[in-house]
Amino acid sequence: MTFSEFIAFLKNIFNYADYCAAHPQTWIGCAGFWAFVYLSGSFIALIVFYRTAKNLWIDHKQIKAYHAKKAREAFIADEETMSKHVWKGE
Repeated sequence: MTFSEFIAFLKNIFNYADYCAAHPQTWIGCAGFWAFVYLSGSFIALIVFYRTAKNLWIDHKQIKAYHAKKAREAFIADEETMSKHVWKGE
């Protein structure tokens, strides 16, 4: 396939997409185009949902670890423990 044939192929694809986008979805000749549009849109939405859920899960784990660390620090520095380590003078 030469470069000019490839450009002609791309022009045909874009003409087909333009034709199908300008007509109703019920036309039989455009069923493949609309199936591709719906599937690719769903796939992109799935990727966005997955990345968002993954980022939220990572953030949740970090926040949970932060709260656990603060709880351990609070337990170490409770009133009873701090009263044992207060300087009482000489």
